[in-house]
Amino acid sequence: MDGSKLYPSGTIDKNPNVGIGKESEDSYVFLYVDSNTLNTDDAAYMPYFTLNSNWAAVSGSSAQSTAQGVSNAYVSGLFMYSGNGMDPSILAGSDTTDSWTGEAFSTVTVPAGTTAEMFAETPNITVYSYVYAAEGATSADALAAAKAWAQDLASNGN
Repeated sequence: MDGSKLYPSGTIDKNPNVGIGKESEDSYVFLYVDSNTLNTDDAAYMPYFTLNSNWAAVSGSSAQSTAQGVSNAYVSGLFMYSGNGMDPSILAGSDTTDSWTGEAFSTVTVPAGTTAEMFAETPNITVYSYVYAAEGATSADALAAAKAWAQDLASNGN
């Protein structure tokens, strides 16, 4: 826990936000969040984040887990840029400027009752991004590819 900003009953600011550079193709955007924060699997104590409205959890993702009793809150899993919907949304490229999804989540909260002894030696939350070109692809294509990518990350211990 030394050097970590995570602490019992604390909230820290985070802002995972994915962008594509100017002149990039329209794209589907996904995040895989891997949380290795505690030495316990008890959901009551797991640090969690609450998705912002332009992101949604990927249904049927084997890696997905939710925090107990908090609406739209998650510990880890696969998420998609949804543009306020429940399906993957295209992040439109621009000829003149970079394009951004907006923050997937804004804070990580450590539940009350979590103790310093529960934290892993080096607690971390890693956020990976996956960008899939939209031209000639359907949202189902992008979703299938993102699920395979996340499953590969999960099976490799990431």
